[in-house]
Amino acid sequence: MTYFSADAGVSLATSAVYHEARPESGDDAGSRAFIRIGFVMEYGQVSVSVSIEDARVLAEQLPGLVMAHDAAEHEKTLIKTAAEIDSARLAA
Repeated sequence: MTYFSADAGVSLATSAVYHEARPESGDDAGSRAFIRIGFVMEYGQVSVSVSIEDARVLAEQLPGLVMAHDAAEHEKTLIKTAAEIDSARLAA
């Protein structure tokens, strides 16, 4: 199970910690393993406990999302540079 809790603020630090399955009181099967992703905020903290299954899905998807962001940033830089070149040519 994955759940989310948050408090508002500016993110100051990020961490990810693996928590192995461990027995809960009265439960011989033990709890499921999970990964807790935490953000220390200016006025509190944010944490997300992600199931191993969801972490695997995220691990597959995140590289593509970061690459899409980088491509968009690169495109914006190209457009800005082209506009600056055009502006310099008009000024000359």
